[in-house]
Formats: sequence, structure tokens, C-alpha cells
Amino acid sequence: MVDWFWQILPYPALRGCIYAILGVGVCGFAAKSRQLKANKLKSVVALIGVVFFLALTIILESRAAVLAVVAGICAIIIKRVLHVKRVSKIVLMTTALSILLSILFFVRPESAEGRLLIWRICGNMIKEEPFWGFGPGGFSREYMNYQANYLSGIDDEHLLYLADDVFCPYNEYLHIAINFGLIPLIAILVVLAYVLWSGIKRDNLFAYQLLGFLVFSFFSFPSYHLSTCILFPLLLFASLSADRSLPGRAVRALSVIIAGWIICLFAIRSKAEKEILAGICDRSDNIAEIHSDIISKSPYLIDTYISICDRLARPVPEKILDLAVTNTPSCHVLSKAAEKEMAEGNNNTAEALLRRASAMVPSRLKPKKLLLQILVSESRLEEAVILGDEILRMPDKVTGSASILTREEIKHILYENNLSVSYNNP
Repeated sequence: MVDWFWQILPYPALRGCIYAILGVGVCGFAAKSRQLKANKLKSVVALIGVVFFLALTIILESRAAVLAVVAGICAIIIKRVLHVKRVSKIVLMTTALSILLSILFFVRPESAEGRLLIWRICGNMIKEEPFWGFGPGGFSREYMNYQANYLSGIDDEHLLYLADDVFCPYNEYLHIAINFGLIPLIAILVVLAYVLWSGIKRDNLFAYQLLGFLVFSFFSFPSYHLSTCILFPLLLFASLSADRSLPGRAVRALSVIIAGWIICLFAIRSKAEKEILAGICDRSDNIAEIHSDIISKSPYLIDTYISICDRLARPVPEKILDLAVTNTPSCHVLSKAAEKEMAEGNNNTAEALLRRASAMVPSRLKPKKLLLQILVSESRLEEAVILGDEILRMPDKVTGSASILTREEIKHILYENNLSVSYNNP
């Protein structure tokens, strides 16, 4: 049972989302304001449940899940226990979450700064297409190019080393704004505000859980996995179960449509992924060619596909690689495309791809190593010396066998061509 649960929820953050929603549910079910004093058993059950699920979210190091469970519990306490004015309730909730957010920032500051960098770049993207966004798949298609442009204009080495290949913005609201624009986002937020107002007004337990889910969505990516994505329409429907008004019935109908669409979408993708992985193991490119559109539009899937091909010493099908360069450009994808161009003798195209890849993730060694090979092969020795000196002076983002091996390969290239890197980089 545990193995099955870990299989359907491979990411600690997403398991944290489930634990957070369960924790809010246990608290809300047991902590009835009229029965807290009369029934001590319910009070004990509520306390144990909250502590248990909060501990699980902390163990998983999911800061988004901790915020989600605290937001839901605070809403329950403010609604059922503290009899104060509505403005005071909003102030108390905002203050509690702000204090907790400040504390969690220092738990893993580099990770938090990395997300702030992503959000800053996302803000630049929204400025470019504020109303209707970049269209479906716009984030995957455009983000890394915007990151390259942003990083090329700053000199802060700390930010340069925070940058990496990014598959999602770690914020579902930004994701919607980038893909579809601010107008659809505002419409969605209005609907969500109505659902929360209606549900919490009626003291609906699922509304508190929905609040926790929406807080979690501000800092994570629940839409990337079926087990958490499907929670959204279910909680949306359940939060309005007692609302018989026309807007309530309309939102419930919409939630059913969304749930059906999510299930169909993930079923198609899951079937394709299984066939793709089976095709890799069977060393067949036919399946990959059939599903090339699905592979090339999923940053995570294309990254995984390329990595598996590398481990099996198999070339990535040209069609998939060409589509990936357009649909999901990343440092990894562009470096792989550059290797193909180098093998075909197209050094100019390969050099352009590698310079773009290096701009996307300045701390990545592989594109710089490939670029060094091109410079040496074309006898551009002065440029090679400068680049080699730059590479060897770079501190490792993560020290491991891969980075050590890459540095040794770079030293070997320089040594073979009698190139000294004792010169200072001008």
C-alpha cells in the first residue's frame, strides 16, 4: 500500500499537499466550536490529527504544504472559535501566514531565492503579454528564453548560480497568467473567491480544505500530477454542496466538466508515457515518433526521455529533438541539439545553440565544454583560452562525480592542444 502511494505521488511536495488537506479535514471534523469543551475526546483527536499531519508536511520539507495546513486550520479557528469582526479575521489570517512565510523563507533560503528569481522572470513575461498570455504551453515554450535574456543583463553571481532548467513556475496563478493572460486569471479568482465565501459562510469543511489547496498552489505545482490536480474540481464541487443558488449550481456543473477533462487528459498522457518508455527499452523509435508531439511539449518528459537515451547510449530521434528545441527549449535540450549539429559538421548552428544554452543556465558546464571543443577544432585558440580559464575558475553549483569528470575532460582538451589557462580573463 505504501509503495503504491509513493508511486502515484512521486514528489514529496505533492504528498505534502495530500497530508495538508487531510490535516485540515481532521481538524475541521473534530473541532466543532460547540463541542470543544463538552467532548474532550474530539479535542484530543483534533490535536493529534493536526500535529500528525503537520509533522508529516515538515518531515517532507514541503514548505507549501505547511502553509496550506496552517491556512486551513487558522480559517477554522477564526470562523468557529474567535468571534470577531470580518476585517479583524482577515487581518489575523494575513498576519499569521506572513509570519510563517517569513520563518519558512530561512529554512531553505537558496530554494526560496530561486523561486523568487523564477517569479521575477515570470513577471517580465506577463508584462509582454498581459491580457491573453502566450497561449497553451506558453510557459514551457518561452520561459527559458526570457531567463537567458534576464540573466545576460545582470552581474549578480549569486543569482547566476541559482538559475537552472525550469519546468514549472512553482505558482499555478502565474502559470495561468503566462499561458492565458490576466483576464482569465481574474475571472478564475472571482469564481474562487465566491466559492470560498459561500463555503466558509456555511461552515463547509471542504471550503477550508479548498483554501489550503489554493494556498499550496501559490507555492507549488499540483496541476502536474493527476492525484493532486483532480483534488481541485472535487473540492470545488464539495465546497458548494449546500449552495442552491444559480452561481453555486453553475460552478458545480463546471467542476464536473473540469474533473472529466482532467481525467481524460491524464489518461491519454499516461498511456503515451508507458508506450514511450516501453519503446525506449525495446530500442524502437516508432512509438516515440508517434507520440513526438506529447514528448516535445512536456519539459519534464523530454528531459527524462533524453536522459534515458543517454544512459542507453541511444541517439534521440531527430524529429523529437527538433520539436523540443521549439516547444520546450532548455539548457539540456539545446546542448543535446548542439551535439547533433556538431556530429553533422554544422559548427555555426551548434555554437549558437550552445551560447544560448549557457545564457539560460550560466553555471552548467556541459554547454561550455562543447563550445570549447568547437573553438579548439576551428583553431580559435585565444577564445578557447579565455573560455577555458572562465570554466576552470567557476565554482561548482553542486560538487559531484559528473562535474568533476567534466572539469577533467576540459583540462584534457586544453592539455592536448597545448593551451595554458594561466592567463587572467580580461
